[in-house]
Amino acid sequence: MSNFDAGSALDALAEQQQQLARLEAELAEEKHSVRSADGRIEVTVNGLGALSDLVIAPGSLRIVPADQLGAQIVATIHAARAAAGERAQERLISVLPNFA
Repeated sequence: MSNFDAGSALDALAEQQQQLARLEAELAEEKHSVRSADGRIEVTVNGLGALSDLVIAPGSLRIVPADQLGAQIVATIHAARAAAGERAQERLISVLPNFA
């Protein structure tokens, strides 16, 4: 005879779903800002990686060619999203320890 309790398992699953929903809401409110190496670009993303702000230092287009500035913007966005992703994974593991 099995000691499996479907009701308890479903309750535990429902609790994890609630924890994940709370985590998603918290991540949506977090901010992760990263500056480019030369400091001309600052990107902010939320904990889910969505871009929320992009600041380009005044006069940057006069100093940096547009194609290089564009590449810096993209690289800075990727760095900010990577930082947010690492933090989100840490938080997810705290909710779902077997996720790692």
